[in-house]
Amino acid sequence: MTVNQPSQDPNKDAATSAWEQEVTQATNRMQHQIDNINESVVASTPTVAIYSKTQDGEVQQFTPFADGDGFVAYFKYTDELPTLPVSGLTFSAYSDEEIDVIIKQYIEQNARPTNPGTTSYQVSGGVWNSSSGWTKTKLDRAGINIWFSEARIKGQAGQTVTAKWSNAKLLYGGAVASGILYYNTAQTSAPSAPPLGSSGAVIDGYDYDSGVFSLANNAALSTIGWQYVPITVAMSGANSINKKHWQVTFHVETAEATLQDGTTPGQIITFGTVEGFIPIGSVLQSDNYSGSGTLAGWQIDRSGNADFNNVNVRGNSTVQGSVIVDGTVSADAINVGAGGLSAIDANIGTITAGTINGGTINAANVSVSGGFSAPQLAVGVIMQIAFGTYSRGSQNGNGSDTVCTLTATQHDDFNTRLLMIANCRGFSGSREGTQGNYNDSTFSTSIQVSGSNITTTGASCSATNSNQTRAASRTLATGNLTKGSTYTVLGSTSGSYNWGGSGDCILLEVKI
Repeated sequence: MTVNQPSQDPNKDAATSAWEQEVTQATNRMQHQIDNINESVVASTPTVAIYSKTQDGEVQQFTPFADGDGFVAYFKYTDELPTLPVSGLTFSAYSDEEIDVIIKQYIEQNARPTNPGTTSYQVSGGVWNSSSGWTKTKLDRAGINIWFSEARIKGQAGQTVTAKWSNAKLLYGGAVASGILYYNTAQTSAPSAPPLGSSGAVIDGYDYDSGVFSLANNAALSTIGWQYVPITVAMSGANSINKKHWQVTFHVETAEATLQDGTTPGQIITFGTVEGFIPIGSVLQSDNYSGSGTLAGWQIDRSGNADFNNVNVRGNSTVQGSVIVDGTVSADAINVGAGGLSAIDANIGTITAGTINGGTINAANVSVSGGFSAPQLAVGVIMQIAFGTYSRGSQNGNGSDTVCTLTATQHDDFNTRLLMIANCRGFSGSREGTQGNYNDSTFSTSIQVSGSNITTTGASCSATNSNQTRAASRTLATGNLTKGSTYTVLGSTSGSYNWGGSGDCILLEVKI
């Protein structure tokens, strides 16, 4: 450490000596601080921005590129700047353009929510998360209040900006109201709808709790000719038949908030078209109405119940009711809603329809005339049966006889097979003058279907005075029947000397 001292001039005056002493002391104090600066100052690690045109950092430099776009990484160094390129860096998108955007989030609840706090916004890609219970999606009006909060984001690409959310503001007021106002004078022409505005005797607001309109000058609603209930004065005078009572519908809702200062938004009040009506204080009915089910006259009561005869409903109307008691429903189409048609419980007589599609029909008793025709009903059924017998003896000679015939069913939806069940019987007698010669008296008989390979096992006799019976069943093995073709059953018998044979056959056509 260097220590400075005052000059040693013996001729200096007292003032000069004092000044030199103060300067020397101040200089020494400064020098002491300089010599010990490393003991009192903690220096942060310097950081340098490294820019690249590609995200993998293939080309690197310390200054942004001329067009202002690319990728950037931040590198901490000690004494000297690093030598480029530096490996192992993670580069993020970079732009020298300033961004200034407002982001919003939404929540639906009755009371004003508390401030959501802060948000972290990644400028590159615009990535941010909504607060707990809030959503980024703008909500639709659903009967309760909808609030929004916003945050202003200012920064450059590659930065992460922390911003504070604003206090919640009302976006949609859930409170809505609708109703009818009545003109307080019966007159022949329609009055104007109640006036709206901010001055004079005009409507300027609505109280949702009490259901009462307020007027700008605190006047009563009656001062502008309207009231909340129908008038009770009678229509009279020379032109009473033309006088009407008048009404108008209204709708009130809270306006969408667009103000940035958080002020309460106003109301939107709308009135429909003024319409005439006839007030009814009791049941309205014809003079010949009878409630005993005689179909005489008509009636409408104040509850909305009505009793008519031969009602014609026109246009795009909706007819609703839990019970249709009697009569005929005639319609080109019956459209069933999302809930479906749960059941039809009625004695509906005859159903005449070209097609009934889908569903299940459950019935305890079904009477059919004319038969059913459907592929699903013909599973395993016998389509038709042919039966016949034959007989032949030695006096007829050897030969064959037709037993029965069957023509295959012509059905487009399925195929059929042929099944034959047959019996053959035969006997051999004695040869005249040669009794006991068994070898000379022979007999055989068989049944087959012409044009197919269905053949029974034949019955045969080779001994005198003997008989034999054979039975067999066969199914056509060559495939399906040819639709419309005729199949003939033949009985064949042959023998020598005194013999005889007979047989019978049942031919079945069966659905596959």
